[in-house]
Amino acid sequence: MVEKMKTKILLFLAAFLLLSTTEICAKKRAITFNVMLPNGEKELAKAMKAEPGVQKFKFNKKESTAEVVFEDTETTLENVNAAFKKNGCVAFPIGENCSTKKGGCLNNAPTQMNTLK
Repeated sequence: MVEKMKTKILLFLAAFLLLSTTEICAKKRAITFNVMLPNGEKELAKAMKAEPGVQKFKFNKKESTAEVVFEDTETTLENVNAAFKKNGCVAFPIGENCSTKKGGCLNNAPTQMNTLK
């Protein structure tokens, strides 16, 4: 009887540990996109901010880039790309902004390479 109770407690602790570490692994990602925008950056910003998981959207009209910050547990890079396409834009990720990470770009390589040549 005591052995069964010990086993149940260990299984409960293992499940709790597993569930709690998956929440810790969630992180925000900041990806910069080259964007070909046919019209209306305000409409695009509003639509992108309404996408699930997207927490911040900043469009740079001069450079024709957009920085998108999203929670990687709520959405994926593919979903963000699809959101651009759904809103009439052509967008290519140029990499994760390493300057927003602890230690900056000198200590953190971008996680995705530039897709434009």
